[in-house]
Amino acid sequence: MFTFKDYSEILSKLKELFEFSSFTEFSDKGKVYLRHDIDVFIENTLMLAKVENELNIKSTYMFMTEGEFYNILSRSSEKLITTLKDMGHYVGLHLDMRFVDNSDALQTKDYIMRSFEFFSKYLPLDPVVSFHRPNVKVLKDLELPGIVNVYHRRFFEGIRYFSDSKMRNFVPQLLESLKNDDKTSIQLLVHPLWWDHVEYNILTSVDRYLEMKKQFLRRNFREEMNVFKDLIDSRFFGDMEEIK
Repeated sequence: MFTFKDYSEILSKLKELFEFSSFTEFSDKGKVYLRHDIDVFIENTLMLAKVENELNIKSTYMFMTEGEFYNILSRSSEKLITTLKDMGHYVGLHLDMRFVDNSDALQTKDYIMRSFEFFSKYLPLDPVVSFHRPNVKVLKDLELPGIVNVYHRRFFEGIRYFSDSKMRNFVPQLLESLKNDDKTSIQLLVHPLWWDHVEYNILTSVDRYLEMKKQFLRRNFREEMNVFKDLIDSRFFGDMEEIK
């Protein structure tokens, strides 16, 4: 479980029964709304997109706006987002609600609209948002003019919902549900952090992430500080010629 091969098999099974759709085209029958909340591991995102493209499947990638692990407005993030859009995928925002009293519907709505307006000036966004650690009670009835709220009740109560959160093996439950019902639409949440060419557990996934982040930072030190590389103390950064 949690290899790209497994992921391809899951999507292939769903594709036999359903149409993969944008969140903007809601139907409670015959659709799969596939979304990725990129909380942490932006570096692994493109691999999932390639698996989907091999199956001619489009999904929605939700990028964190206030996370600690990557900068949505960095050059590398912008390049990735452009690549995903060129591949035909959808791109939305994954908003961290800790900056707002999200028990207040009006304050929450204002924060979401202002955030989307700001980031859409710089990125080719589709009109869709998800939320990090949300107050579902408020969000399930929150209507946003011109923007799809994927936590709205129609995407949970009106259809089925499955997620790999906390590396949960959702597949047996999904397959059992399909045996009983091959019509009702599905929202499927998949996090890039958990998936790779080989199988990991939660601890080894974190170790892999840290190693990849280290290599990413080393490469960027080389690119951004090239003029200073002869002055950098090798005790801290090692032999810069080895970092390629």
